[in-house]
Amino acid sequence: MITQVQVANILLKGKPTWVILSVGKDGFFRVWDMNSRICLSAISCQVTEVYCMYLDAVRNLVYIGTNKEEILTIEFNDNSETNTICQIRGVFKKKSFARCVQMFVDHANMYVFNADRTIEIYKILTGKDL
Repeated sequence: MITQVQVANILLKGKPTWVILSVGKDGFFRVWDMNSRICLSAISCQVTEVYCMYLDAVRNLVYIGTNKEEILTIEFNDNSETNTICQIRGVFKKKSFARCVQMFVDHANMYVFNADRTIEIYKILTGKDL
């Protein structure tokens, strides 16, 4: 069962391509080509359920809220050598034990809205901040 979908325009093989991003209760993140209607990539989030996702088009990242109180970060990197279009870049543990129902990212922060009606705010660090 798919829990959330989002349409995005990403670079594939050097050209902009319209895709559908989906997450679901099977614990997978998938990228679907809208023209050919095939799954281009399926990444196991190594959980039983995925509740929400947020596409950060500026940073070329997708953030995924899981049932393990974690946020996964997936990066788009159209790598023709390895034939991959995205990979898991990192995982961080949320403070709240409630499931994530929605996320939003601005230029400096990530806002995580949880089922227990709490909001968590995380500072996004870039290479120059580390």
